Amino acid sequence: MEKIFEKFYSQNVRLPEELAGKIEVRSCIGYSDAQQVYLVEDSRKRLFVLKVAAGEKKELLRKDAAVLQEHRYSFLPGYVGYTETEETGYLLREYIAGDTIWEWVNRRGPFPREEADALLCRLCDMVGQFHRQTPPVIHRDIKPQNIVITEEKNLFLIDMGTVREYKADLGQDTIFIGTKPTAAPEQYGYRQTDCRTDIYALGVLYLFLLTGSLDVQSPKNWEALDDPEVYSVIRRCTKMDPDDRYQSCEELQRAVRKLRETRRTASAQRRRRTLWETAALALGGIFFCTGIRTGHAKSLPGKAAIAAECGRRGRGKSQRARPQKAEQPNSGGI
Repeated sequence: MEKIFEKFYSQNVRLPEELAGKIEVRSCIGYSDAQQVYLVEDSRKRLFVLKVAAGEKKELLRKDAAVLQEHRYSFLPGYVGYTETEETGYLLREYIAGDTIWEWVNRRGPFPREEADALLCRLCDMVGQFHRQTPPVIHRDIKPQNIVITEEKNLFLIDMGTVREYKADLGQDTIFIGTKPTAAPEQYGYRQTDCRTDIYALGVLYLFLLTGSLDVQSPKNWEALDDPEVYSVIRRCTKMDPDDRYQSCEELQRAVRKLRETRRTASAQRRRRTLWETAALALGGIFFCTGIRTGHAKSLPGKAAIAAECGRRGRGKSQRARPQKAEQPNSGGI
């Protein structure tokens, strides 16, 4: 059924003159009324992603293209080209082979704690590079569906249409942009979004990496974590007031690294304690066995006593066994 839909949607792609004859659609990898995403290839069999958007989504696609063209970071898909008609926009970008974080976790389960920590620290590096721009650039829609992970565990941010530059004189964002489970409270309009808005989303993402859930209010998720320090980090990321959150990606990254070092130190101490206990048991066993042997040796007669006793018994036995000489009968003559 999925193949049938892919074929159907692929056959209904209308390419603009700039792209017609240069690329061929292979499959549909995302579809909605306002936006479609296709896997395409050129005459040299190179794969690309073609995003097509109309209506309100067209403006987001135009911004997505502008960000990819301006910011040539290694963790962003390479920009190939953008064109539009009066109604529709077309973005052609590099194809990244891999799964989204959402797909990865749903297929393979949550990440081990050490891997989740490492992935979050790398995401802090990536998002932090946008925040250090002048003015700062805020993503506003960091979520598992917008992060691609390859088999080599490399990470890429996709769908950059939600980004905005921070404006110091602005009281609030003009419209809501984001995804509800990862959206910070200020995205609903009570104040302007800033770098701490992305900190909120990173906290929710951290929970997802570890549990497969985006619900920061669920007690079941905290029970599943079973780690008060991780709980504390996520809770601080997702505070209602941005002033109570980590104030930068660097600060969040330091907190996670400190958590990792604390965990490693505790693990090393447990290993050392186990080694000492094992060594103590082994030495105790050696001393115990040595004590038994020593006690047994003391209870035995010495070598001289054994030799004398053997000699005495040997002489007695020899004497008892020796026959007495009988008297010769008087044979006399006949």
